Amino acid sequence: MAKIWQRGQTGSYYATIGGKQTLLGRTEAEAQDRYDYLKGVAGLQSIGRVDDLLDAFLEWVNLNRGEATYAQYSTLLKSFNLTLPATLRICDLKPYHISNWLSVQTWTTTTKNKAVGAVKRAFNWAMDQGYISLSPIARVKKPPVRNRETLISPKLWKKIGETVKDREFRDLLVILRETGCRPYEARTVEACHVRGDTWVFSKVDSKGQKYNRLILLSERARRITQRLVKQYPTGPLFRNMDGAAWTKDAIGGRFKVSARVKHC
Repeated sequence: MAKIWQRGQTGSYYATIGGKQTLLGRTEAEAQDRYDYLKGVAGLQSIGRVDDLLDAFLEWVNLNRGEATYAQYSTLLKSFNLTLPATLRICDLKPYHISNWLSVQTWTTTTKNKAVGAVKRAFNWAMDQGYISLSPIARVKKPPVRNRETLISPKLWKKIGETVKDREFRDLLVILRETGCRPYEARTVEACHVRGDTWVFSKVDSKGQKYNRLILLSERARRITQRLVKQYPTGPLFRNMDGAAWTKDAIGGRFKVSARVKHC
């Protein structure tokens, strides 16, 4: 890589990086700092473009993480990439690219927090793998998460239960209430996850991918689980009246129909 040089007419400092003359700054100290940074992200890396980095990360996630995790990363990162100039170099990526991306989204702050986290995760992964030596968005802060907790009172649970006539949805409701599991876990649990009085999701399929996820079963939840394991030895345990696995939208729709009362 060429050394820093000063342009006589303007007095500004430049360097040729990646075959392109790059403005470094108006003072020698500023130029040196910028040069050292660009040398790290552009001169010592094997991936030069943002879209190539995101593609490489998604390929790794697809091979090493669960289907739901890949789907979430894919949606967020592709959304981000669509807002960037075509063939944008990693060394030209700036925090304002993320700010501009978020400004046109109608997401909640929690979703925006996840979105920024996904982008930062991709660049941190690239650093860990040795594809880049520095992340240009390392100092970008994620929007705050607004905790949202909706409690269903015993009275409301009773009213919902009174409207449910099919066993399939009632089983799902009982499991959600008795175990406190996430709806996604209830939708995807299979016989292979059942260990006696516990559901065990491996860390690959668990939120956060750090530890195995354990769901403890009450006596009622255990009886339902055992019955469904016999009925469905493979595939999702909880299914609708048509024998199809529950979807997020289907569960939400049933709740809206069943709970035509205000929260108590």
